[in-house]
Amino acid sequence: MKTPYDAAARVRQREIDDLRKLIDAERGRLAQIDKRLETIAAALVREARLAADDPALTAQAYMDLLRAERARLVAEKPVIEARLAQLRDQTAEAYGALRAIETAAADYRHEAERILANAEQTMLDDIAATSLFRRSA
Repeated sequence: MKTPYDAAARVRQREIDDLRKLIDAERGRLAQIDKRLETIAAALVREARLAADDPALTAQAYMDLLRAERARLVAEKPVIEARLAQLRDQTAEAYGALRAIETAAADYRHEAERILANAEQTMLDDIAATSLFRRSA
């Protein structure tokens, strides 16, 4: 049975789906940052080892670039985590609103069913009363 709440529920469900996609994207960005940070750490260790073995080899500029990228990524990570927390909060709110809408829709259906059942019962009572009245008359 359709209810006046169905459109609102669909809108909220789409909102939740969109928020989930955004959350997945942000989690993907965090994973990429973590992976890149691991790669940078390994590269810094490798370059330091190579530089220690060969004093003529200078990798200082490359190591400085890696350190700058690491600093940028480390600074970017809390921003993404904060955005992720905000998206999760929005999703929780949207989910709560969806549940409230679904509850209202269920209540509407139950009330419509109750009214229909009462109308049917009244009709059956009227038929029985009419039949009884005809028999007694």
